[in-house]
Amino acid sequence: MKKLISFLTASILWFGLSVSITSCDKDNEESTDSASLIGTWRHDFSSGYQLMTFNSNFHGSIYEVDYAAHNWSDSFTWKYTPASSDLVLFSDEEHEVETYKVILLTNDVLILQYYVYDEYGKDEDEPDTWYRVE
Repeated sequence: MKKLISFLTASILWFGLSVSITSCDKDNEESTDSASLIGTWRHDFSSGYQLMTFNSNFHGSIYEVDYAAHNWSDSFTWKYTPASSDLVLFSDEEHEVETYKVILLTNDVLILQYYVYDEYGKDEDEPDTWYRVE
């Protein structure tokens, strides 16, 4: 009887340990697919914030509140290429193309770095951190 109780106790402990080791925090897992972008993201800066929404039909919008200047908004279509981590936004209103490198994409955090190639080579901005709001 003592061996049976020891065996059952060890089995329960082993099962509990294996479940706790294999469980993980999905919010912090890095993602590489376009579906992970879908939703609304917020980026705060010194004089305001931006809200950017990616829809599943590859359309989206951006809205900026700037307390020191004026507010603006734009709509865009988007394309994300996971292999190169390139996110390209095609502006509907300003008829511009903006390219970003996706530095990090999790369920809650998106880090983007804007870059452009000009006659001097590749010009990059500092990465911006966005947080999921929806």
